[in-house]
Amino acid sequence: MESMARASRKCRYAASFFFLCACLLIAGELAAACPPNWPAGLPCPQEPWETVRLEHKDRVQRLLRLSQGQQAFEFHEEEIAPSEHGIAAFPVSIPILRVIGRQDVFFDSGSDVIRAEAYRLLDVIAESLKREPPDVTLFVAGHTDWDGSLTYNFDLGLRRAHSVAAALVRRGIYQASVYRVSFGEMMPIDTNETVAGKARNRRVEFLFSAHRKAIVEHLVRQPILPCDEDVLKAFGDCRKAISIDAEKVTIEPQFQQQVIELADAQRRIDQDKSLTAVQADRERRTIEAKRERIPIHIPNERVKIVLDP
Repeated sequence: MESMARASRKCRYAASFFFLCACLLIAGELAAACPPNWPAGLPCPQEPWETVRLEHKDRVQRLLRLSQGQQAFEFHEEEIAPSEHGIAAFPVSIPILRVIGRQDVFFDSGSDVIRAEAYRLLDVIAESLKREPPDVTLFVAGHTDWDGSLTYNFDLGLRRAHSVAAALVRRGIYQASVYRVSFGEMMPIDTNETVAGKARNRRVEFLFSAHRKAIVEHLVRQPILPCDEDVLKAFGDCRKAISIDAEKVTIEPQFQQQVIELADAQRRIDQDKSLTAVQADRERRTIEAKRERIPIHIPNERVKIVLDP
């Protein structure tokens, strides 16, 4: 019995020893992942794919918190698998956040001029983007109902997407890549046979992701309207895929100081409790008018989105 007890103790000691060795080995591997001369006590930097899900969760919670009390947004989430996005540096699914903004909040009928009531909604999107890690991508997509020609609706959707994307970058978005794109009437989310359905189809969508290829993959999944005479006139052959460009929207460096000054002025207005609602609204409109005079730059940086009819 005594010899068996000794043998049992030896086994336990051996198991503990190997467990300790395994822990030290793992710790050594983790330590080796840190760059040379990395400060002791700080966690090692992680690859973008390791944090993509946590950043997405933070994004959703932040936008929900910032937009609390606003009824103009719908939130939808989707994931793009590695086999679909094909990005070697992301061996995991990439989440997509799709935020739908009602057109009647942002624009009057047939107009691409942002309504004053939408300034606060743009502040929500801009404030969230300012708290993002570098390299996040946002597509601003313009959609319409099917009243009018396909060409007119495509142009209207693009002008609206441009207005919203421009208003965002003029609020000081530096770490995010912002693109404008229009799908006109081609991607309805409701029927165009009713007034309510048309109202839902007239919308601005904000598509957030850690990588633009994931957004493109999400977009090409969406069903589009079947081929008709207007599509033939605009794109030629319905049997061929339709190619649409998403264009990057930026501000050139020489105007960034003006962007910062206007953001500071807006912050002072928002914090000034002595202003009445009417006075604050008037001051905000003045700031927006100054922002609209800041030139927008569209670099030759396009992302092709190929839709199959």
